[in-house]
Amino acid sequence: MAGAEGPLGVVEALELMATAVQKGLFAEAAAVGNRATVPLGIASSSLACSAELSRGTQSTVHSATYHQQPVAVKKARIGTSSDLAYFRKEIRIMAQLQHRNVMGLLAAKLLPPDYLLVMPLAAKNLATQLHERGWRPDWPTALRLALQLAQGLSHVHEAGIIHRDIKPANVLLTAEDEPILTDFGIAEYAAELEAEAADRNNLVGRGKPSGGFHKRHMVGTLEYMAPEVLQKQPTSYFSDVYAWAVTVNEVATGVVPFSDCTVDNPAAHTVLEMGYGRQELAAAITPGVFATAGLRGSDRMEDRHVIASPLGSSTEGHLLAVFDGHRGAEAAEYAAGSVLQHLTRHWCAPTPAAALSRTCIDVDAFFREQQEEEWRQRVQRMGPAAASERRWPGCTALAALLWQNQLHIANAGDCRAVLCRAGKAVALSRDQTADRQDERERVLAAGGKVEWRVDSWRVGAVGLQVTRSLGDADLKADGLTAEPEVASYELTADDEFLIIASDGLWDKLRNDEAVGLVHDTVKMPAMCGQRLATEALTRGSGDNITVLVAFLKPVATLEEIYSRGRQKHKVTPTLYGSRAALLEAHSKGASADELRETY
Repeated sequence: MAGAEGPLGVVEALELMATAVQKGLFAEAAAVGNRATVPLGIASSSLACSAELSRGTQSTVHSATYHQQPVAVKKARIGTSSDLAYFRKEIRIMAQLQHRNVMGLLAAKLLPPDYLLVMPLAAKNLATQLHERGWRPDWPTALRLALQLAQGLSHVHEAGIIHRDIKPANVLLTAEDEPILTDFGIAEYAAELEAEAADRNNLVGRGKPSGGFHKRHMVGTLEYMAPEVLQKQPTSYFSDVYAWAVTVNEVATGVVPFSDCTVDNPAAHTVLEMGYGRQELAAAITPGVFATAGLRGSDRMEDRHVIASPLGSSTEGHLLAVFDGHRGAEAAEYAAGSVLQHLTRHWCAPTPAAALSRTCIDVDAFFREQQEEEWRQRVQRMGPAAASERRWPGCTALAALLWQNQLHIANAGDCRAVLCRAGKAVALSRDQTADRQDERERVLAAGGKVEWRVDSWRVGAVGLQVTRSLGDADLKADGLTAEPEVASYELTADDEFLIIASDGLWDKLRNDEAVGLVHDTVKMPAMCGQRLATEALTRGSGDNITVLVAFLKPVATLEEIYSRGRQKHKVTPTLYGSRAALLEAHSKGASADELRETY
């Protein structure tokens, strides 16, 4: 181990800094960090930042000077402990990479409130040169660039690291057009990925859930993702090599992968089987979900969801539900954990729609009874002093029951269900808020109180916008009800997919926009949900967002390419063999719109 004043390795320095910061010893943490082989505790005053070079969801990059040297400064947004862990890993990874074609680390600040990396300043960005400035390297230059980028990637792999997001936007160019691979924000150690994959396989073998693995590891940019990653396999060295090859092709042709035009709405290759019979509709459902706390932070995630597909032992039924909590997550948590039990109790109702309605009422009653009992026990333990601490959590709810070729919707609140029928958006539910005149009249008739506050009509003393919900026991006397609006629909051959989402999505996206974005995204349900949620966040949604997408047609062998929601071309590859088929179609004059989102 190094002496008290000797140099430290980056890993050791990071550990010592974390210990000091936890004790509130920030000056000591900075001093320890600056003893590392790469200074990790520099003062912000040592940087003179100027122009913003780029902006992403997790960081911004600025040009600056550091010790009179032009540099690039990456300022990270740290909102959670996970963000900090990824930032620390990025520092460890960059500090161990030493290659002329890989971005190096000059210094860093790993102390609150500022977290930043200092890197050499490159002259140009490859994507900008290709697609904004129209640069077209000659063949010797293109071959040299490909070879140098491969040498840099080989160095990364030899260090046991997988980049996971190789693309022209993450390749910088020197003044001599020599490439530098950059942005290790989602890079991972291959050994860690292999260990997690092994753990997942063990869990799957014991019948345990495994969906979280895919949420954590299906990352990167869709245009450059290897087919096996799209099929939910772990990323690997081979995935990076695939992305390198797509990038080299883009350098050689000047064309964005799988596209020949530029549009506002992202689009990519899709896999969606269209040849099916009506009796296959219920069995063909392919659901997936994406949920995010958004700007509120992971500690304030109040949404919950349920996917029971198939429903019990039957292959003819599927239950999909979203619960949007407010004033706490307890009601949504209870609803998600008990809805199947309550549905089973009412399975013999005259109709499936009636069973759903009775289920919502049951969930509300049982939850309020549970809350009341927990409150009585709390008062017994703490005495009358606890009276001022009582909370009244609630949640909106939307449940969809697919049974054979019927779709039944029960809605209490402002979650929403939208069906894509023949390429068009069809609303299956109505938002139940006090802005609806019929809902205001219902609340008033029940003896409730409705007032206009700031920007909308609201119910009761707390000013709730929705007029129906589960929980919210303090507002039941004000006309709030748990009885959902129910509707039943017969599925047809024109029905393609179903979107169910909390209001964090619908506050920013129209129904037709959501359907169009699913049309123009890889037909993997969770990926479509992520695309929708990302769009809502980009437009400024500050709420939790849960998006559940279910395809109503078998996912198998027919490839369809869409532009702005309209079909443009068909090819017939094997399952998920989409990239080769697209390249073949492209060579024959077919077109597909580009997808530029990083997921």
